[in-house]
Amino acid sequence: MSEQEEELENDPSVVKDYKDLEKVVQNKVEDAFYKGELRLNGEKLWKKSRMVKVGDTLDLLIGEDKEAETETVMRVLLKKVLEENGK
Repeated sequence: MSEQEEELENDPSVVKDYKDLEKVVQNKVEDAFYKGELRLNGEKLWKKSRMVKVGDTLDLLIGEDKEAETETVMRVLLKKVLEENGK
């Protein structure tokens, strides 16, 4: 287990069954954006250029029950934000 994984495992704000999605491909995120399946801090994400900061939550819609009016989301809590050039 890496130091980062260990740190997150001991963090009380991290949900049980947390999974590190650092390896999620950019194309999958882009596809979700164009399908309207991304929410930033509870609001639908309309612009890809929207700035994010540590502490923001990004929700990816992964299921919807229209009858029960509920959505199932995968929530990402931003712990670290890199500069635009990736540093």
